[in-house]
Amino acid sequence: METIVVILKRYVDRNDIKAIEEVLSEIEDEYEGSWDYIFQAVYIHACLRKRLEIVRYLMTLYDMMSEVEKTSVKQVFAYRDWE
Repeated sequence: METIVVILKRYVDRNDIKAIEEVLSEIEDEYEGSWDYIFQAVYIHACLRKRLEIVRYLMTLYDMMSEVEKTSVKQVFAYRDWE
């Protein structure tokens, strides 16, 4: 799982939203139980790099999360105050 996060962070650094979308769609079933960790790591990285388009994309994924998952990632939104 750590490898996936590293790969996604590289795509954030490159501002490559298409690659992020592809990777996330490919791993959707494989990392189902770890999605909150992946979301948090990538979301914080995108916020710190000020990648607004990626943050907005991740927010669309957040809207599709279960209430339990939403609760577990809610604290990351403090990083979005630059928007």
